[in-house]
Amino acid sequence: MAQAVRVGQRLAQDVPVPEAVQAPNIDILAVDEALAQLANKYPDKAELVKLRYFAGLTLSEAATVLGISRSPARQQEHIAAQGGEYCT
Repeated sequence: MAQAVRVGQRLAQDVPVPEAVQAPNIDILAVDEALAQLANKYPDKAELVKLRYFAGLTLSEAATVLGISRSPARQQEHIAAQGGEYCT
């Protein structure tokens, strides 16, 4: 797969992109639907997922944005990973 890459003010075209850095085959619609379902039931947890995985924030950064400490953010992230249901 070739991709144009901007280098300074120059544009290098047809630079091969290694397979390791190419996006995996992900069903974007399924991800969007799952996130929408989570947001309907747990909007705070869905916001944390968006900040962590789409905005690229660390757990500490996302907690700061949400106005919570790191520990509750970690717990919310764990709950979100379980589909919104708390598992002990």
